[in-house]
Order: sequence, then C-alpha cells, then structure tokens
Amino acid sequence: MAALQCAPAWDAPIIAVWNDPFPSLIAPPPYGHGLEERLPLVYRRFLGRIGARAAWHVFPSKHLRSYMLSTLPAAVASRSSVIPHMAGRAWTSSDAAVGRGHMVITHAGGLLPNRKVGALFDGAHRWTIANPESSIRFRFIGPQRELLLDEAQKYGCAAICDFVPEVSNTRCRELLGESDVLLVVEAQTPQGIFLPTKFVDYAETCRPILALTPTDGTVSDYLRGYGGGIAVDGASPEQVASALSVLHGAWRKGLLFTSFSSSRLSPLFCQETIVRAYQDIFQTVLKDCKNEVSLV
Repeated sequence: MAALQCAPAWDAPIIAVWNDPFPSLIAPPPYGHGLEERLPLVYRRFLGRIGARAAWHVFPSKHLRSYMLSTLPAAVASRSSVIPHMAGRAWTSSDAAVGRGHMVITHAGGLLPNRKVGALFDGAHRWTIANPESSIRFRFIGPQRELLLDEAQKYGCAAICDFVPEVSNTRCRELLGESDVLLVVEAQTPQGIFLPTKFVDYAETCRPILALTPTDGTVSDYLRGYGGGIAVDGASPEQVASALSVLHGAWRKGLLFTSFSSSRLSPLFCQETIVRAYQDIFQTVLKDCKNEVSLV
C-alpha cells in the first residue's frame, strides 16, 4: 500500500514480494477458502493495481507463483521470478549423536491447530512397537506443550517426547545444532505452495530434515530434488514409520550426515545466491525504466 502511494511521486519502480497468498481469504484450506473464494471488491482492485503497477513480482516458490498468477493480471507471468527465502551463514556439519544412546528429532515453533501431528505420533508408535530395543526421542521447542502432550498420549508416544518452553533464538540454534534430525510438519493443504522459513533455517544447520508435507509441494521438491533429508506424506503414518526406520538405521551406522546432511541445500538459500538474484532483477527493472524514458 505504501509503495503504491509513494512510487508515483518518486517515479520509482515497485518490486512486489509475495511471501504468502494474499489476501489470506484465498489461501488453501485450512488457512483460507481457496481460489474459489469470491473476493471483496477492495481486494480485487488492489490485486489489479499492484499487478499492473509493479515492475516485477517475486515469489519464494514456483507453487506459490502459479497459485497467485491465477488472481493477478496476465502480464505478471512475464514479469516475475522465484527467489527463495534467505538463510544466514551455514554451519559446519558434524555428528551430533556421538556419546548418546538415542537419536534426537527436534521441532522448533508452533504446530497445532493447522499442522496436524496425528500421523507423526501414529507413525512413531508403530516404529517403536516394531523396534522395541531402539531409541528415538522427539523434542518440541515452543509454547504448545500441553496440546502436544495430549496428542502424544493418544498414540502412546508421550514417553519418547521432551518439551522445551520458548527460548531465545541463540538457545534455539544451539538445540537445533545438538539434534540429529530436524522436523518440519506442514498443514495438509491440497498443494504445498509454501516455503516455510523454518525449512530454510534448518538447512542452515546442515542437520538432516524429516518433513511431513503434501506430496506435491515446495518442501518435497527440494528434498527429493537435492537431498538433505526425507519428505513423506504428512497424512501417512506408514510413511512416517518407514522414514524413521531409514534415518535411525543410518544414525546407528554412523552414516546419518553422510547420507542426509542438509548442507547440500544451503547454497540454494545462502546470502550470495539470493542477493545475486535480486541484483539481476534490479538491473532488468532499471534497464526497462531507462528504455521507457528514452522512448518518451
């Protein structure tokens, strides 16, 4: 809104960055009502204005770009790019399991109500029943201890779960770095259009990632295309149990980081890659502006 008001006075081009569906009314369920939702006139006008006025549009994933193009003017398709979120400096990968008798899987941040954990705990319970002598512990960092504990108890998993209250960013990084596997749980949307910033932050640690995610989506594209972990259908306890078996087997053999380190994802999100992508856009936009001035 500020850009639309100020840009004409400064004769400045606008670059619109769409991190999520806008407005939230059209976000896929369970966050919104999907693209079939009839938008109020004020939103339709805004999308039309920003779509026409912005010199370039940036989306963090190809899935979100495709999703939003259905609501924006057709010309946006030729004036848009996919640039993921930017991570910080990558950590040095190491084996966090040295001297520990169990594999630790850590999740940081909120989950319920939209990010369901039933399949996670069901799959974990199935795995522990099949592997009674092996040990996996889940660690949840965040504010939802009681809600998550209730869910864990439903599936007989409370004994293998630890809960850490909200902590500082520095302490959270330390806990993530001490973990063996990092956990992403996405809402079961019809299509995985989101690139969770959590996923990018996890890649920064170089720790393997276990993602419960829509089968067709951004996170699964990254993990299946580049490695760095395992993506499973977030509604399938069978797939969760199978992934736990693979990860624990690699951990037990000392091959977890050799096989699944997310360090291979870090170059995709590093500062140099993202800044270079934006610099290319700036050059294109400024060149177009100069050409328009010369034509006038």
